[in-house]
Amino acid sequence: MEPIKQTHAGQNAELSTGNNQTQRAFLGKGKDTVEIKSNNKLKKVAIGTAIWGAVVSGLSLAYMIGRNPAKAAKVLRGNDHIVNKAYEEGKKVAQELIDKKGDYKTSFDDVLKLFKKPEHRCDFEEKLEELDKYIAEKGLPEDSEIPQAVKTIRKRLDKHFEKIEEDLKKGVKRKTDASKEFADANREEIETIYKGLGDADWEFQSKFSTFSNTYSFHLRDHIKDCPQDILPNDGVFFHGTKKGNAIYKSGFTPYASKQLSSSGRELGAGIYTTPDARVAASFSGLEGSIIPVKLDSDAKIALVSEDAHRFIHQGLSQFYVERLGKEGLEKMDSEVKSAMVECLMQQAFKSAGYDAAYIPKGVKAGGGLFGGLFTPDINEVIGTNQKQLVIFSPEKIEIVPRMFKERLSDLKDKFDGLRAMMKYHKEHPFGF
Repeated sequence: MEPIKQTHAGQNAELSTGNNQTQRAFLGKGKDTVEIKSNNKLKKVAIGTAIWGAVVSGLSLAYMIGRNPAKAAKVLRGNDHIVNKAYEEGKKVAQELIDKKGDYKTSFDDVLKLFKKPEHRCDFEEKLEELDKYIAEKGLPEDSEIPQAVKTIRKRLDKHFEKIEEDLKKGVKRKTDASKEFADANREEIETIYKGLGDADWEFQSKFSTFSNTYSFHLRDHIKDCPQDILPNDGVFFHGTKKGNAIYKSGFTPYASKQLSSSGRELGAGIYTTPDARVAASFSGLEGSIIPVKLDSDAKIALVSEDAHRFIHQGLSQFYVERLGKEGLEKMDSEVKSAMVECLMQQAFKSAGYDAAYIPKGVKAGGGLFGGLFTPDINEVIGTNQKQLVIFSPEKIEIVPRMFKERLSDLKDKFDGLRAMMKYHKEHPFGF
């Protein structure tokens, strides 16, 4: 067959045919040449690669979406099965310490006092009660300004602590200098009381000096019942994990943790959940599982603030250090020690009558170098408050369905969580 030649606007084009078609385009005077070869084999490989890529992407997407947890799980109810064997020894040691008799400064009952409402909300409120008794016994001049100053401070204290309680429920971090700020704002009233007690003995009058009351307005915190209005109405919480298959096979248990070698978990041996699926997505990763669980309606839940969390850790630390001593702690296996501390924490809440504990803000687990100084704040890492519900009574929960539409919507939360972590690590290259 003769080649077909065509001339157009100074361009020459030649098309030849054969087993392998070749097309040449000569531009201008033929100095620039572009050659395109078409090969059926290459086309098939390209198409096959594209199909395989689509299949892999589809499978990955399906894996990320996961299965309906209620259908995937062989065991729906939680149980006391011990996964990490360190808990066997740790639980045993914890009970031995609780049962141990002796002349110790800190008893387990002392730790449990944190679960009781204090008689006074702060030190200054206790001083005001003493002032009431003083006035009842000694009386005050008719023109004394003390009663009005006391009335004003009490009214402001009510609002002060009401704000603190609301912040706790919302997960707002408490100001460390809130007491000082309140003292500064009420300096005039405090000085009125101090000056008005000029005829009292110096020891009593000095209790109301401005200097001695700078930090007298700090809330005496305690662990209390959790208000229902900050928990989901349907009683459903979420657990984000990369080990979903293990949970589906054996059920939820408080005694499964891989971080025992470094430190115990924040609130001890429990099942860690959250009412926020976005938080669970941050822990599940892209291919992990977000497992919904329903908490029985009769479960008693505690509300834990950052301060209360710190106080109970301090109390338990004093408790077991007194009984084991420095030498005994050094000899103990690190995982067994962490498990022991977790079991003591769990027992404290259960002894106080609680099946679970809720921390609106979440806290650091602590431990490690300099008491957790280099432990990152997980709230910052995931980009939101953890809102942790830790369940100590596993028999009180059951895995419930999460339908396809809901699991599909989880993908956005998973990607958002991944982006938040990447942003954090970019801004904190050393991890804190």
